[in-house]
Amino acid sequence: MSWINGTLSSKSADGRRPLGVIIILLLTSIAVMLPALCFGEILRGQDALIHTRWQVAFAPVFWSGDIFPRWLPDLNKGFGSPAFFIYPPLTQMLAAVTYPLAPSAEWTSFRIAVSVTFAIFVAALGAFLWLRTHTSDRSAMWGAIAYSVAPYHLFVDTYFRGAFAEVWSFAPIPFAMLAVDRLSSKAHLAFLSLVLSLSCAVLLHAPSVLINVPVVGLYAALIGWQQRSLRPLVLFATAGAIAMLLCGGYLGTALTQVNMIRSVELFGGRLVPTKWLIGGGMWPDIPIMIMINFIMVLQVVLAIVLFRNIATGQPRTSMWRLSFALALMTISVVMTTIISEPLWSLNSSLNRIQFPWRFLSIQAIAIAALCAYVGDQAGRSSTPRRQAAQRSVFFAIGSMLIVNVALYAFSIESGAASGKARAALVADNTEPFEYQLGDIDVLTRRFPDNASTAILSGTGDVRVKQWRPRLIELATSSEGEMRLAIRQFSYTGWQYAQNGGAARPADLLSIDEPVVVVSVPPGSHRTTITMPPTQQERAGWIASLAGVASLVISIAALRRGSPLSSQRTTLNGPADALSE
Repeated sequence: MSWINGTLSSKSADGRRPLGVIIILLLTSIAVMLPALCFGEILRGQDALIHTRWQVAFAPVFWSGDIFPRWLPDLNKGFGSPAFFIYPPLTQMLAAVTYPLAPSAEWTSFRIAVSVTFAIFVAALGAFLWLRTHTSDRSAMWGAIAYSVAPYHLFVDTYFRGAFAEVWSFAPIPFAMLAVDRLSSKAHLAFLSLVLSLSCAVLLHAPSVLINVPVVGLYAALIGWQQRSLRPLVLFATAGAIAMLLCGGYLGTALTQVNMIRSVELFGGRLVPTKWLIGGGMWPDIPIMIMINFIMVLQVVLAIVLFRNIATGQPRTSMWRLSFALALMTISVVMTTIISEPLWSLNSSLNRIQFPWRFLSIQAIAIAALCAYVGDQAGRSSTPRRQAAQRSVFFAIGSMLIVNVALYAFSIESGAASGKARAALVADNTEPFEYQLGDIDVLTRRFPDNASTAILSGTGDVRVKQWRPRLIELATSSEGEMRLAIRQFSYTGWQYAQNGGAARPADLLSIDEPVVVVSVPPGSHRTTITMPPTQQERAGWIASLAGVASLVISIAALRRGSPLSSQRTTLNGPADALSE
């Protein structure tokens, strides 16, 4: 996306090229991920085991030619998983890129660590490119480093929880805000970048979309207010709509099939948001309560220190940009504390965020921006004030690094399993309860010796000729009719046909034992069992094609300078007060 701001090798306002800064950001990303890259410690995370099991099953299917694996047949002890009918796939796709270089299951955690390292680098690069549009390269670099080492980003999401999709969700947002900044100049390229950034956000981590995309919308609204124009907000809304269409291939099933899994496990029980509010009593997880409370206090204190350095000097940064950072800090404090309990109690789409403390992610954006603004002010102030401003930036980044190390040590003392201990659990590929469509222990007894099929009635010979995701082929021979149970959960759309004949819906063994059942007539037959694309999948891909068409039309209109691109609806209000 560098073409929005020229190129990565283009000179900045002070005449220097940013290549050295980019190398520093890459080395920083590698440095903070060394425990994961060298020792597999990324498997300490609470969610890391889930993502690792997914990757073990996902990558081979992806490289077999299915570029969007939804059904993973080997998970849940061979009964299959519908996880990626619901869960965004892009994180797993990115981790699967290196699968041909290290296909062994033992290397899965390393491949994920490489992917997360790249995620941290891409996020830092995006923050740098965004911040350098209104600060110096050096100041933008410190802001990008602050974004990388923010404790919620680096420790909580990466090392403690292993929430790799959420780690990746930090990457597209700075690019989206950079695109919003550029809508007034290179509108067609900026609009393309904005659509792609928002699309990536949707395909990376669904709960974060409900936080991060409105943040970009707020940024567009503030720019529009400063420009006295609705144009940035209109273009943002249009880009958001097109991004949703582009993601139709994923959203088609994610929005319509969540009721087909045990969704109460995703949004109920211990995951009710009101149980995780700061100041609302004891949390279901005490260690993470301690960590989140500590990180909240730290990041608020750092924001106050940084903001004070700007306020007591002669700020070069536009007041509306400072107001944006202050708004992010205020929103995050309100939404993570007991103050917002009435909002979380409404049982609205907001509850899909699950954990209110996910709003700490926008504090990372605010602190990154404040570090850059303070650094920029330091570069143009008198020597005493410059030293004070520089110290505050170094203090903020140093404090966050120290806290990351301290919390990591605390997590070990509080009983977090080691990476090696977690690696031993990967072989048990049982999914989280929401993606188990039946009682696996009960069903396993139905298929002795880990068999792929079980004869329910009749006698005969059954051989598996082909066993692929959503495609199973059996060769059967029997004197009478047989009913066969197939070692795959009965999910939407399973059907079967004999000898290339007409397909008919597969049966369900029972509500308590929801596996696929087929009937085989006497004689020798080739039975093909498939899960063809569902109606929701087809509708989703049609929406994606509509999104592509809409994107092409919009870019062409912006490039020609249509009314959409030149719209300058005047706003009445004290915009000038925010512009300086």
